[in-house]
Amino acid sequence: MIAIALSAVLIAATAEILSGSLTSAMHINERIDRLRDRDFAVDSLAEEVLAAEEIRAVSSDAITIYRIREGKEKHGIITYVSKRGRLDRYADYHIGVPRKKESYGPYGVKNRIWEGSGDIRFVRDQNLLRIRWKDGIEERERIVAARGKYE
Repeated sequence: MIAIALSAVLIAATAEILSGSLTSAMHINERIDRLRDRDFAVDSLAEEVLAAEEIRAVSSDAITIYRIREGKEKHGIITYVSKRGRLDRYADYHIGVPRKKESYGPYGVKNRIWEGSGDIRFVRDQNLLRIRWKDGIEERERIVAARGKYE
């Protein structure tokens, strides 16, 4: 009887330990996925800025670039907007009437690139684009050449 009670307690304790370690592993995996998403967002933004023909406008929460690509709709305006902890990409390849060069805004098809805590900020420093974001309490930065292909 005592052996059965002891083995039941041992099984319950083992199950609790395994459950706790699985929960911890899930939280670590969530954190890693969030970091990967942010790194992916910043990397794809940087690659698109480097491939752009022209950088049209930069504000603290948005950047607008002009891009030429292959296919039926060969040119377009792409805008990245960072607000309320989200980074959204708007692509407008159906440009009939050219907009003012310095204008930016959410035109075209919207894709959510990243959703997390804190905004991504943009700063143009002569021919550099600084992409800044907070990682916990630490501020991080990615610097990209902001000349465009033909500037």
